[in-house]
Amino acid sequence: MLVAFSDFSESPALETDVCITGGGPAGITLAIELARSGREVILVESGGLEPDDDSQELAAGEISGVPYTDLDSVRLRYLGGSTNHWAGQSTPLQPIDFSVRDWVADSGWPIDYNDFAGYLPRAADLCRVSHEEWVLPNNAPTNHLEDAGFRPVLFRFPEPIFGFGEAYRRDLEKTTGLTVILGGHVLGFNSNETGSEVMSVTVGNRAGKRQEIRARTYVLATGGIENARQLLLSGPTESRPDRWPGLGNNHDGVGRYFMEHPAYDLGQVSLTESDDFLSEAYTWIGDDKVRLDLQLDASVQREARILNHSMFLLGSGSRRKSFSERMLSWIKPPDLEFRIRVRLEHAPYADSRVTLSDELDAFGLRRTKLEMRVGDLELATIRHVVESCGRGVGMADLGRLKFDGNSLSEAWIDDAFWQIHHAGGTRMSADPAKGVVDANCKVHGVANLYVAGSSVFPTSGQANPTMNFIALALRLADHLEKGT
Repeated sequence: MLVAFSDFSESPALETDVCITGGGPAGITLAIELARSGREVILVESGGLEPDDDSQELAAGEISGVPYTDLDSVRLRYLGGSTNHWAGQSTPLQPIDFSVRDWVADSGWPIDYNDFAGYLPRAADLCRVSHEEWVLPNNAPTNHLEDAGFRPVLFRFPEPIFGFGEAYRRDLEKTTGLTVILGGHVLGFNSNETGSEVMSVTVGNRAGKRQEIRARTYVLATGGIENARQLLLSGPTESRPDRWPGLGNNHDGVGRYFMEHPAYDLGQVSLTESDDFLSEAYTWIGDDKVRLDLQLDASVQREARILNHSMFLLGSGSRRKSFSERMLSWIKPPDLEFRIRVRLEHAPYADSRVTLSDELDAFGLRRTKLEMRVGDLELATIRHVVESCGRGVGMADLGRLKFDGNSLSEAWIDDAFWQIHHAGGTRMSADPAKGVVDANCKVHGVANLYVAGSSVFPTSGQANPTMNFIALALRLADHLEKGT
């Protein structure tokens, strides 16, 4: 059932088994899964079925550190959340992303990769892409850079592109035991005096209406930035926000290790003949649109001590062609001059973080402040990938790379662009001093509060996050079905 908060009948408190805040892909997945398992579920979404200025304005915030895009343009506050502006591009995280890498500080996940990967087929189904093996299709061109250590990375795209709010609206309306409240803004999780248990969630609107929701279990699923902000704004009602560090924040970990996916274009590659695998290449596998990138193999990454990544050659032809035109076959670029586009894992840095601004929103709550950092690893990865690409092009006698390594400096980040993939801030860890949630996504030290979404990622990998955090949401749903 979908109901507008403004039309909801007020009561001293709504009672339910599970209260989920945030109607993006993680929240929608969890709500439907848990309701179908027999739980009574309330899903609270800040926006409605369509975007509106009042809800979107609440996403505004302050930015410091490296240059970034305005926060109210990289987040969408209506049903479906981030999938209302995604392209559907999907590829799985990889085993190296879950491993401890001694050259990447604070790397390593507290769960086994195979445990996570077991949920990928169901997550792919929800993203409407195939869950077949993520391998090269039979009609793919030759990987000319294999001898230089590169392997292909396969990205799948749903057809047509869709948003979760519209695609799963009927499930949200018809699933027994599920109530979706639209236009209800979460004003805080109210805990007991010690912050060890959530007692209720306060929901409100600009007209002054307020409603308490009480549940046995609470799930915070408001997005890669907002999850951290909500924890920082929550706690014992009489103690927040100025005298309370926030729920799950006894070790000052909430908001830390925020990550994105920077991308950077550089170098000049001149090919002796048109090559359709090195350039941005699209085709079909069955009903799936796919794109091929290249990345240095995990063994090479370990030897070179670099971050995960993917890359392709970007030519003027691929810029001119529309997305649909490029999908017709493996692209045959009309020119032979390219730049290298490198898409990067963003290393986890403790001082890359979400905090609270001194500016207040329409509800008198402190807005988000995002202070994002990059370091030496990102720069070293770009340099190594480009040099390896040039070496591979030369070894295969495909052409030559023109690249002045001295021109690549710490100022690269000023010319980089971002994939709008938010991760970290409520990272998963076995040790409460090293993160915010445990291996089951429960907030350390809080008995009945869980977090869903990419904010729990300890490292970002190079993969688009949506399908991967949906896999974690399905894993969380299984855990809650067994334990609540």
